[in-house]
Amino acid sequence: PKTFIATMELWRSYFMRSIDLPVIGATEKDLGSIKVPTLVVPGNDWTHSLGIGRNAHRLIPKSELFELFTEDKDVDLVPLEEWDEREDILAKAFVDFLQRQLAPART
Repeated sequence: PKTFIATMELWRSYFMRSIDLPVIGATEKDLGSIKVPTLVVPGNDWTHSLGIGRNAHRLIPKSELFELFTEDKDVDLVPLEEWDEREDILAKAFVDFLQRQLAPART
């Protein structure tokens, strides 16, 4: 139990130190340094809000935004079943994104 508690306290301290960053654990500089094409899919709860996802998209060069949800819910975490219900839509978005990114460049 002591090891578990110490680990959880360490994780909590890391989380709390980065709570005011654009994305937990990532500064604007970190996000701006991402050089690969990125598909940003925001959640829709207090932990993974649309606003945080939109901001991440704004800060990550070459990123695309795919909004699976249209509004935030007033909950800490949306149940995973809500994501599961949209699994086909999300899979299609990722496949479309990858196909665009992997397509030969046109000159």
